[in-house]
Amino acid sequence: MNTGLLNLLWSQVLFDALSGAGLRRLAISPGSRSTPLVLAALRTSGLRPAVIADERAAAFHVLGMARFSRQPAAFVCTSGTAPAHAYPAIMEASAARIPLLVISADRPPSGQWAGEPQSADQTRLFGGFVRRFADAGIPQPGDDALLGLRRLAMQLLAEASGAHAGPIHLNMPFHKPLEPVEWTPDLEAGLNETRRRIRQRGLQRIFPVQEAAPAEETLQQLRDEIRAHEDGLILCGPADGAAAPADLVERLAGASGYPVYAEAASGVRGAMNGKASGAHAFGALAARGLTPAPDKPPLIIQLGMVPVSSAVQRWLASSGARRMIISSDWANPDGLGNFHIRQSPAGVLKQLVPRLADFRRPAAAWGMELIRRSQLYWAAVSAARRGREALCEAAIARSVQSAIRRCGFVQLGNSRPVRMFDQWTDPDGDSAGGAPRFIHQRGVSGIDGLVSSACGAASVLDGCARGLVILGDVSLSHDLHGLLAAAEQQAPLTILAVNNGGGRIFDELPAARSPLISREDFERCWLTPQPLNIADAARMAGLRHAAALTAHELDAALAEAADAHGPVVLEAIVHDGEETRFREDLQERLDQLFSSTREKP
Repeated sequence: MNTGLLNLLWSQVLFDALSGAGLRRLAISPGSRSTPLVLAALRTSGLRPAVIADERAAAFHVLGMARFSRQPAAFVCTSGTAPAHAYPAIMEASAARIPLLVISADRPPSGQWAGEPQSADQTRLFGGFVRRFADAGIPQPGDDALLGLRRLAMQLLAEASGAHAGPIHLNMPFHKPLEPVEWTPDLEAGLNETRRRIRQRGLQRIFPVQEAAPAEETLQQLRDEIRAHEDGLILCGPADGAAAPADLVERLAGASGYPVYAEAASGVRGAMNGKASGAHAFGALAARGLTPAPDKPPLIIQLGMVPVSSAVQRWLASSGARRMIISSDWANPDGLGNFHIRQSPAGVLKQLVPRLADFRRPAAAWGMELIRRSQLYWAAVSAARRGREALCEAAIARSVQSAIRRCGFVQLGNSRPVRMFDQWTDPDGDSAGGAPRFIHQRGVSGIDGLVSSACGAASVLDGCARGLVILGDVSLSHDLHGLLAAAEQQAPLTILAVNNGGGRIFDELPAARSPLISREDFERCWLTPQPLNIADAARMAGLRHAAALTAHELDAALAEAADAHGPVVLEAIVHDGEETRFREDLQERLDQLFSSTREKP
């Protein structure tokens, strides 16, 4: 068998195995050495390849597909620096347990350390960030080698999935000629016959390791802690994998009498039907020293990843609260969590809640006061926002909250957007009962690849639903190739860029007040206002663009985008002075409301 035909057969057996094991989605970045892989992917029924020229954008696109579908997705690229562009996406997939498969073409060993172009040592390129690395070796004829490749492919996909999901790297070296130099019906028939034989003889399916049910001892400890503590709080941080089911969270709240604080990235906020147990302003109250002091340390049931709110993290560290952490992730950075159940919140709650069926306790005074103060906070935000025309973060959050009922998902960018939603939107407001799925990139909390990953998630949507990604102007400048990918894929996606003059999260950090840093240096080295003209960037990618300076304009732009076909870029322009005035007005209202109840921060 000639080399080009063997390369194609080898690659075809690989994708036959992956497709048979459930792989449906992949993105391809073009290159020469990956030609056999691309040919095979295009010839494999059931695969839906997206072609994205920029490898970094393609890898994040695949990350978004896998995150939203909760099914493995693959990224195929050529050799050299090409796979290295997937590094940020691999890091996020590793931390967030996203089933992402990187398949990199490579030079054969004879081309390594010999000065051949686009050659590099790709062995274990991603280090400890991947669950498994494998090199398939040079394509070999014969059923034994092909059956071994089929087994390897299915093993890797199983390793990427299940209870310990995460990224996988498969390296595929090829000799030239990369593709068949001739093609006849007889060659086609022979290749297909070999494929059929390998499929029939080879491994048919691997069932990934699934999460075990929590031990009875674990459930008993939880029950005992809940019964022993009248005061408590159910804290839902960013979802680690599938979100904790909102109905189970509500049933846990009803049994324990504890209020619920759910961050937007948890997937629980806004999905709860009952309003009585919501204390979703807890983070904003903690940031202002307005949380009530419990008579004795409360019990905190922490579901999911570490909370986004640094104020909540500080409160947890200083409150003396007893903490039960239920998370597949390591979610105890201060080391003060008393128990860590390293399983998914969904899996634990499914077993725990039925065991509390005979127990129901009314809300204690501390929890009721926390709910009351949350309601006062939302009323103050609403009053401070009322009548304002120019955009501030709170006005943007309110416009988005009113528009998201029709969204298939909302992806919250890191830095300010994910915090903006928590601080300024009451989940019992307009979107209650009709909240879309919220997704996030809180694995390593980077600001890169947000457009690309949202584009990947949007490609998974069925029907007429659209995705919405909210990100800052600095984040957008990190992913301009994502705009090109969105245009090429015609993703049903609204890209809302909050243009507030740079990385405003730094205004809230100590560097903004350091005597060692001048305001000029702070703006140049930390705030970094972007020279990017967002309208020009959208036009460069051939995308529609609309800018909004007022809440009315943003409402209209969001409504128009909801009926659009393909991607749309919206720009919400925040005036620095308006943001300051809103926050000052809100603080005056809070001072009046809480003047007799303020706690020390």
